Amino acid sequence: CWIIYGKSGQGKSSFALQLARKFDEMGLRVLYLTLEMGACDDFVNSVLDVGISSKTNNIIYSDEATIKELDEYLSKQRSPDVIMIDSIQYFEQQGGAKATEIIRLRKKYPRKIFVFISHVDGREVEGKTAYDVKRDSFKR
Repeated sequence: CWIIYGKSGQGKSSFALQLARKFDEMGLRVLYLTLEMGACDDFVNSVLDVGISSKTNNIIYSDEATIKELDEYLSKQRSPDVIMIDSIQYFEQQGGAKATEIIRLRKKYPRKIFVFISHVDGREVEGKTAYDVKRDSFKR
């Protein structure tokens, strides 16, 4: 479990997309939940800027998911190896995800890599859910 956090405009999403590209190059299947930006032109341009081409078929993008839908999806054969959630605050607001559910999901799928992107409030991640997930994360 990883968490990437920083102020707005510091390149969190760009770094996460570069990471997704590297995971793809390693042969891992990636689910990128672009909950905050959706499929807007800025997101598409960011994907192209980091060198992810349309030939890439190991990266799946979605702009909506609940914690229950994500759990059901991950239980299927050939489900993603890496789950990137941009951002944890939007996942909580739109998908109803709480820290206890996120941590339970991570423990249920120990062979999967979870990467969360978080906003900050001052120098710390924003909100209790993000804080608890940060404490549970291996890479910060």
